[in-house]
Amino acid sequence: MNFLNIDPIKALVATAIINGIVAPPILVLIALLARDAKVMGDQRSRRWSNTLVWTAAVVMGMAAVALVATLF
Repeated sequence: MNFLNIDPIKALVATAIINGIVAPPILVLIALLARDAKVMGDQRSRRWSNTLVWTAAVVMGMAAVALVATLF
């Protein structure tokens, strides 16, 4: 079952780490696009939604920085 001689659990952990580091910048880009009236028109993101998204992005960013800091 393991043709590449890679431990599947270690591969899942590595994938989760990569996803945790990549997710905050992508969330910031999505938040900026959702707020842009040229892109979204009348369906753009409002204040409450922006507050929640930016809070999530900051918390996720701090978690990613903490993860990187504990790896070294």
